[in-house]
Amino acid sequence: MVYGLGDPSHTYTLSGILTSATTRRPFVFTHLELTDNDQYLNETTAGLGVIRLVISHATFSAPANNYTKRDAIGKVHEKSKKATGHKVDLGENKTISYTKTVSTTLHDVIITFIFKYRPLDLLRANGIASTRPA
Repeated sequence: MVYGLGDPSHTYTLSGILTSATTRRPFVFTHLELTDNDQYLNETTAGLGVIRLVISHATFSAPANNYTKRDAIGKVHEKSKKATGHKVDLGENKTISYTKTVSTTLHDVIITFIFKYRPLDLLRANGIASTRPA
């Protein structure tokens, strides 16, 4: 994760979430853990199979040490899997070079991209992906 101070010539990359000034949990694709236990039947799965990229105007201010704690996506009831067998989750903490963060205030949304990902076999079956091996 790289943050600048608002210089439009900078490239900003978000490859995970910072958990401290020297650790990051990377974004990873992982297998969806299914269960038939009905206690999971009403769990929210609205974002399952979707990556949403929201680009907004933002202002950057004073340095901050606000690090993100996110729980992993747990089990999903087999009736709620939405034709996908995997999910985006967070990998294990990785040591990184010291990263300075700043407070960010998001303003007007410029554009939102929504990527719906599905298993390769499903994409091939629907004629979206090539059946030729890569």
